[in-house]
Amino acid sequence: MAEKVKGWIAPYPYSSNIDVIGGEWQPRLSVLSQMSADAAVLAWQQDTDLGIVVAGETLYSSKFPNTTDLMVERIKKQAGSDDIPVTGISRLSYTPSGD
Repeated sequence: MAEKVKGWIAPYPYSSNIDVIGGEWQPRLSVLSQMSADAAVLAWQQDTDLGIVVAGETLYSSKFPNTTDLMVERIKKQAGSDDIPVTGISRLSYTPSGD
């Protein structure tokens, strides 16, 4: 995301669940998180000078994608482009105190 945006859309809620498929754990977004990601894309399509910031959570093992990653992936898929200005922050990549 090289260009400057004039404001931010922050989809909420953000949560994920784990399904067990064939004995394997598969993280997925909750239905409300899918809806908030889709709504963020619709809002962005109305004003493409805005960016989308996902402040997600990290609940599971580091071997699974966190909620932030799942939401960013969903937003890019719904937008039909990897070029949508979306930024994800989570406890893995951001700490306000610098810890």
